Amino acid sequence: MFDTKKSPSPSKEEVDAHLVESDDEWRISPTFEGDRVPLEEGVAFVSEDSSRNEVRCRDPFWAILFLLNVSAIITLAVLNGGDIFHGFGEEDDDSAWGGRAMVGCVAATAGFSCVLCLVWLWACLKDPDTMVRRSFTLWAAVYCVAALCFILAGQLWFGFCCLLGCLLTMCLYASAINRMEFAASNLWTASQALKAHPSTLGITLFSMALSLLWSALFLVAVVGTVAAIKKGNNNNSGGDDNNSQQLSGGAIFLFLVSFYWGGLVISNVAHVAISGTVASWWFHPPERQDQAAVRGSLARALTWSLGSVCAGSLLVAVLEATRSLVSRIAV
Repeated sequence: MFDTKKSPSPSKEEVDAHLVESDDEWRISPTFEGDRVPLEEGVAFVSEDSSRNEVRCRDPFWAILFLLNVSAIITLAVLNGGDIFHGFGEEDDDSAWGGRAMVGCVAATAGFSCVLCLVWLWACLKDPDTMVRRSFTLWAAVYCVAALCFILAGQLWFGFCCLLGCLLTMCLYASAINRMEFAASNLWTASQALKAHPSTLGITLFSMALSLLWSALFLVAVVGTVAAIKKGNNNNSGGDDNNSQQLSGGAIFLFLVSFYWGGLVISNVAHVAISGTVASWWFHPPERQDQAAVRGSLARALTWSLGSVCAGSLLVAVLEATRSLVSRIAV
């Protein structure tokens, strides 16, 4: 606790005397004595320590390294991905038919994901309390339908697993029923922030589109690279597959890290941008919301905070790649 006798709080007149106007916000003048100033609505605190308030790019090394990673994947896709689409437009080519089927499946999956995301957001904004409660019912129904389908198809083991999942969902519902009101209150609060800044929905949809594009680009790069290596080995060995070389374990690990890193950076940038917008919502009354909060938060996530996002995402990507390799080896 602060000792008010030794460090009395300044009066409102003293604070107003040291306010300076800067662009679209008010800041405390650094000439004010002491760094404990009462915070008021519309007043942003700036400490006398300028190093803590310096606007600069955080961790630029990791941002540059991430851009190099993206450039490398794009280069591999351009150089080695051409053979994948060779004959794509020919009707009698089986590989072309398979390529069209793959593109159709990916497009259908992406469209279904976007529709499901929009429906879920609409339900959360419409009635958060009902959404929390009915989500358990929905999952239980999905497990029951899946169990019925597996049993009718003769897959009794998978049907039993789905019934077990339904039972666990019901047990989870029974154990969490006393905390649902608190969860619904938190969800309602978050929905108010999204209603005040509906453009955050655009960030979500755009990040989904970028994730899909990154996955497609990475797939083309990896498949094209493997095909180029196999083609080169066949030419050197005279068609003998026994002497052909494949990707080493280290190369596979690096590809996995690159894939996870790109996807995590996309999702985390969207997370940081939306979090900054919600933080702005907390400090502004409903009638005085900052209309540029989404734009400013997204700009900070893509510039000053991009290096930090890339550094944290790389750490998680390494762990995810390691787990994928270990699980693959275990199988």
